[in-house]
Amino acid sequence: MNRKFTNKETGCVWVSGITYIRVNKDWDYLTTMIDIADRKVVDWFLNKGMTAKNTVLKA
Repeated sequence: MNRKFTNKETGCVWVSGITYIRVNKDWDYLTTMIDIADRKVVDWFLNKGMTAKNTVLKA
């Protein structure tokens, strides 16, 4: 993408991020997938494990 984080057509470019959420004494990991064109959340997944298998691949 060469750091061009804009796109006018939805469904072409998605980005993901992981956020840590404290639940009691444990950590949960929220993975979100966002469409660059309209900045809307396309998908999300909440899991207790922070591996690619348990976060991005499930989302």
